[in-house]
Amino acid sequence: MKRSCVLITVVLVAFLSPNVYADTACGRVALFDGKSLEGWSVLNCEASIVDGAMLLAEGNGLVQTVKKYGDFVLEYEWKALAEDNWDSGVYFRYVEVPKERPWPERYQVNLRKGMEGNCDGLDGAKSEGMTKPGEWNAFKLTVKGDTAALEINGEPAWTGKGLEGPESGFIALQAETPNGGQFLFRNIYLTELDAAMDTDAIALFNGNDLSGWHIYLEDASAVPGEVWQVKEGAIWCKGEPTGFIRTKQSFDNFKLTLEWQWPETPGNSGVLVRMTEEEKVWPQCMEAQLKHENAGDAVGMGCDFNENQSPPEKFYRWAPKHNDSNEKEPGNWNTYEIVCKGDVMELTVNGLLQNTATGICVEKGFIGLQSEGAPIMFRNIEVTPIDSTVE
Repeated sequence: MKRSCVLITVVLVAFLSPNVYADTACGRVALFDGKSLEGWSVLNCEASIVDGAMLLAEGNGLVQTVKKYGDFVLEYEWKALAEDNWDSGVYFRYVEVPKERPWPERYQVNLRKGMEGNCDGLDGAKSEGMTKPGEWNAFKLTVKGDTAALEINGEPAWTGKGLEGPESGFIALQAETPNGGQFLFRNIYLTELDAAMDTDAIALFNGNDLSGWHIYLEDASAVPGEVWQVKEGAIWCKGEPTGFIRTKQSFDNFKLTLEWQWPETPGNSGVLVRMTEEEKVWPQCMEAQLKHENAGDAVGMGCDFNENQSPPEKFYRWAPKHNDSNEKEPGNWNTYEIVCKGDVMELTVNGLLQNTATGICVEKGFIGLQSEGAPIMFRNIEVTPIDSTVE
């Protein structure tokens, strides 16, 4: 599904002016369809749809995009329902929410009364008197590199330079209803500016349900919905009984990215790639190990590869990770990047290349997640085909 478009106007001009944005013939997408919360995760708050707008109704939390974004133009309209002391905000470019906090540390375009549009921690990101209390207001936020610019109701508000931290992250609407009242949001659109991000990435998990996935459990009497669930925008696996969940599509050459977390005592799991259709534990495939402190080990299930250190007659082939464990403490999100191209598989854990397996024998198959003894969570699961076919 290659996307192509003709650039009509680019007014980026190195952020010399606050009025900085990109207008393209394509690439502007609706993040909110006005009918549902598809594409969003609701975290520790309550949100609903009212007359085509998103209502942040209760709680201290976030309504967060399922996908991460780097350089972009974000357009949205908002309206505070409180008569006084309203407070909310729009967060961008963050990757996690610290424990014991309802919101990220930064960055936020503020919607607090008297501070509407300001962005703390960014030099020059302040304005005053540009919003309309009790009415709909239109914001247009442009983020590129270490610079951000904001338009308020069609007028330049500020340009700030000095963004730090991740080069990409989530976008979220802040719920702060106990102290800040309810808010409405509508007409939320995003245009990605980085051409490198305009790829064929496929979201394998939509953050809401298990559409596109097939469940197999070794114990046929077990209830699948009690083992695999979707909660708070993540896939939760109970860990028992043994089994797996896999895609209904098959892939050959690809880059797979995902996040995982041990919510309780860490244990064993894995990411299965190029799986066959066998309904058993385990089908022939390659595994990116997730066993605690062993993430980055390469395992072959009935599949040999050149770096194997197990006896060749064993069903399990195995090669240890190249470096000491770089997993985060339980309760924190880790990232896995798995690249399969030809007969080579590369495993990168939290940004560190941990393994390369060559001469792998499986050429194409499904992508799966293991249920193998301990509760585990997964989110942000995306695959980008590389000169490949998808079935």
